[in-house]
Amino acid sequence: MPTSKARSEATIAFHGTNALGRPESGFVRADSNQKALKALQERGITDVRLYGDSSCGAMRPELEKLSTQELAQLAEFEMQSMKEPSRRVYLRQTLQTYRAPLIAGTLVFSAAAVAGSATGMLSGAVIGLSMPLFSLYAYRASARYDKGVKAWNTGDWEQALVHFNWLLARYDERKMPEMVLDLTSRMAQIPTLFSEPEDALTLIEARRDLYKKHLPAGYYQARASVLLAAGDSGAFLRELKQLESLNDDSPVTRLDIALAEARFGTPAAAQERLRDIDPALLPDPCRPGYHWLEGEIALNNNRFGDAAHYLSEAVNGFLDYRNNPVMWPVLASCTGALALALAHTNEHEKAETLLSQVQHVLRIHGDPVLQAKLKLKFPGLLADNRAESQQESADITDD
Repeated sequence: MPTSKARSEATIAFHGTNALGRPESGFVRADSNQKALKALQERGITDVRLYGDSSCGAMRPELEKLSTQELAQLAEFEMQSMKEPSRRVYLRQTLQTYRAPLIAGTLVFSAAAVAGSATGMLSGAVIGLSMPLFSLYAYRASARYDKGVKAWNTGDWEQALVHFNWLLARYDERKMPEMVLDLTSRMAQIPTLFSEPEDALTLIEARRDLYKKHLPAGYYQARASVLLAAGDSGAFLRELKQLESLNDDSPVTRLDIALAEARFGTPAAAQERLRDIDPALLPDPCRPGYHWLEGEIALNNNRFGDAAHYLSEAVNGFLDYRNNPVMWPVLASCTGALALALAHTNEHEKAETLLSQVQHVLRIHGDPVLQAKLKLKFPGLLADNRAESQQESADITDD
């Protein structure tokens, strides 16, 4: 068995309850989520939720200059930004929090890159949700990214490229390598740029060294996304399994591969992988993925009532992040699986209602296997109608 290589420590935001029964937020530094959770529990903190993954986190030495109160405020800001990367959140948190030292400090913008989210996988999502990006003065750039991702989600390739090219002209791989890699992954999945998967893979391969240095998992996720978009679910699964070669012990990586097994491999293999996943170690945005995995396994075994239960739990969890467009493809794919389960439990009307709210993303970024199953159960619902996309995008974010 390969031995794990030495890993650098990462700084991970957390929220929990301290020994006095009061909520506590802050940061913990560790080289694995398991060690991060253990360190917090040894401090008497319970009900811990982590908001990052050690495999793709940064050390962030600049935080050492901040007081406990400032760290708590910054952690709260970052966690809220993961759920709602908006101007309103930025302004509110700036007025409430960033007085002297933080005005000049580096903030985290959490609506960033996702490599592989188009397939409904989660490893890329946690990279995107935790990637250090812009200082407050560069909010215009983060807003551009947000608009570009929304356009990309709904297949408005022309608008997506306008925003992506604007970003690439201002943030090269020396200034913002993570951003460049994210946009590489997204652009490789734009059919108007690459009609053949081999051409798209060439784009990713050209930046392999950059992936290796900054986002090793992102390389395999980006390739997997292209292969699945081309309809090759077997190649997608094989590519994702390459993540195991990284030996990063990431709970998100384990969940990613298990989900791929459940959706495109064998239920028995997925069930075996399920046993190796501790949901307490998953970053909060990815925790619903554990129920998604349970639901996919139940769906494969024709336990449709159980599948509907687990997938409902998953969808409800992902809905906490519905205002972040990075999470829309994940939410859409999970909702599609729930719709299938509900169709088998004679809740067709409820299934159609749920599906209608995400179909504008699902018709573009849903995997071909799921799309085929849904079209059999719900004829016409996934038909391409771009005129409805704007309203449907609003439906996702409605309370």
